[in-house]
Amino acid sequence: MIYQANQEGYSQHKLALIVGVSQTQINRIIKKKRV
Repeated sequence: MIYQANQEGYSQHKLALIVGVSQTQINRIIKKKRV
């Protein structure tokens, strides 16, 4: 039961990292387009 909860938390954390990375990449692209 605890293991399953940890797996869920881990996948959510992983997803947050992926979303954060893609967000920074989008911001870089926007900055490049402005320049």
